Amino acid sequence: MCNDEFKEEKKHARLLPCLHSLCFKCLNKINVNDKLQCPTCNITHSVSNIDITCPRDYTRVGLMDFVKVKHSLMTVKCCVCPSKIATQRCTQCAEFLCNECQKAHKRVNATKNHSLFELAELKKFNNVEAFCRPLTCSEHPDTALNNYCTKSTCQKPVCVHCVIESCREANNHKIENIDSVADAKRQLMKDQISRTEDVSKHIQNVINQIMDEQNEILKIEKSVEDEIDQTFDNLQQVLWNRRVNLKKTLKSSILSKQGHLKEQEDNLRRMKLDMEESNKFANQAIFCPSSPALLQVYPTIQNRLQNLAELYFDKEPHEMATFGFNADGLISVFQTKLDEMASIWSVSIFPPNCKAEVRDFLKENKSATFYVKLRDFQNMAPFKENGIHETDMDVVVKNPTGKKTKCSMEMKEGSTDELEVTVKPIMKGRHALEIRIHDKVVFRKEVETIHEPDLAFDRDNAHKDVSISADGKVFKNISAREQTELVASSSRLQIYKGAMSLKGIKYPGKYYYAVKIEMKVIKPLDKNNLVYELGIARKSVIGKKKVVEGQKFAWSMIGAHHVDCDAICLHIAHNNHLVYHEVLTKNETGKSIERVFGFLLDTECGQWKVFDHNIEMELCIIESVDCSVFLYPVVAGYNPNSVEVTATFMDV
Repeated sequence: MCNDEFKEEKKHARLLPCLHSLCFKCLNKINVNDKLQCPTCNITHSVSNIDITCPRDYTRVGLMDFVKVKHSLMTVKCCVCPSKIATQRCTQCAEFLCNECQKAHKRVNATKNHSLFELAELKKFNNVEAFCRPLTCSEHPDTALNNYCTKSTCQKPVCVHCVIESCREANNHKIENIDSVADAKRQLMKDQISRTEDVSKHIQNVINQIMDEQNEILKIEKSVEDEIDQTFDNLQQVLWNRRVNLKKTLKSSILSKQGHLKEQEDNLRRMKLDMEESNKFANQAIFCPSSPALLQVYPTIQNRLQNLAELYFDKEPHEMATFGFNADGLISVFQTKLDEMASIWSVSIFPPNCKAEVRDFLKENKSATFYVKLRDFQNMAPFKENGIHETDMDVVVKNPTGKKTKCSMEMKEGSTDELEVTVKPIMKGRHALEIRIHDKVVFRKEVETIHEPDLAFDRDNAHKDVSISADGKVFKNISAREQTELVASSSRLQIYKGAMSLKGIKYPGKYYYAVKIEMKVIKPLDKNNLVYELGIARKSVIGKKKVVEGQKFAWSMIGAHHVDCDAICLHIAHNNHLVYHEVLTKNETGKSIERVFGFLLDTECGQWKVFDHNIEMELCIIESVDCSVFLYPVVAGYNPNSVEVTATFMDV
């Protein structure tokens, strides 16, 4: 601030948290009520302890003399007698000396052993090592700082006397070699510099995108102006006022977009400049050979670099070149429809703020409706003026082969920013939903088309006390009259009173199937009696126990009488923890219930999701499902004299 050189005592260098330097005198001038504003970057810092917040910066002293000798166009003056030209420099005193002062320096006992360098020789140096003087202990001025105390309450360079007197290891102080600590801190600073450089590159990429959008806006502005002129040239004087108003609206939209982008660009450039300045300072500090000097400022530098590296900023431009001009049928009906048919539209869509109510999966050859809510960078409705004309916006779905299919789209009834989109995929695999304006993708969402396995129960493998329909679709827990041809077989399930599907499900893919459960209470159940089980399991574990639940490579849901609820309840457990519980029906004679459960097995993510199929509501998710071997849907029924159970594979 004062434009003077840093000097000892009142004008020594102090480092601010933003890594800008001030002399101590100027620092005290701007310190008001323990707050100071950096005159370089205008950041305000809270200062409770000025020596901690703004430490003394010894790295500036050597660097200042280095620059003075290497790059100064003027002669260097003697520090003792400024009227004379310096010819040498004392490393220990960090002073420039003329010939007379140099001789005197050599005569005095206190300084006669100091290292002196000719200025002509110093000009050849490529580092600041010769310009840095050894720092000594403030408590013991004649002793060098060769150690570092790493105790959390200490964290400072110390001399050998301090180690003996105040930093004893017996008092939990830990002493390390100062150069080793400094080298480790230098490496941490280098790593942090690398992080901020990566962030800086990312910022530059966003700036480039902003500049591209600005150029595109200008391009489209010219195109829209030409379109406006071409239309209004046919309307003569009666349309003149409207033409002017439309151009004003257009210009307002342009200024708004450019203003937002310019503001974002300026902010990012300021952030980038802060990072570059901080990295430059940190790099200078790294090459400071004085460990005490480095460690004195290290916390401040590291804190600043970390804050910059973690600084939040929007990763995309706040605006897009998305606007245009509508003039449909204007000439023929302009006298009555002028205001309606000629307008400037402008859309400010910021993809990170947009949301879509999209299912996790689609079904092949079946229509699905999505709701897409568009927002600008301020989280406001993106449509300006009269909104956007339907012909200016396209919604397409790209199938796994890259082929695009245009979807039907309309604004949701009663909404000004929510689109209702209908999609009908014609093949399996990953699809991409895209909303485009002027061929620019403003929103994108990927969804998966699932497999719908054609499942049926294995009649030949089912337990002898259950019934399976002829087509394998229906399971009952009581013997049905129509199954009189049942043939005894050693391959039938013996312990597990149920059946497994004929087909298994295996990686890769997403598979969805649904099972309808029908129950009727014939007489109340006692205690915790089982009613049914629905699940998936490896073939190797099916039949070993009464239920597959709890076994390795098996996952299921249980219907059972729950004493606390005095009802038949649904239980879903995983890793011995109950993840879902629901009362299905009272445990009373004549009570009945019908529910359809949907199951989505994601073999790539290892998830088994359970749904209420009819209302498309997710009940729970079972994680860490091992799909490396075929998994078979299973069903079992118990206590047929108390509850009739029917399970049916549904056509989904």
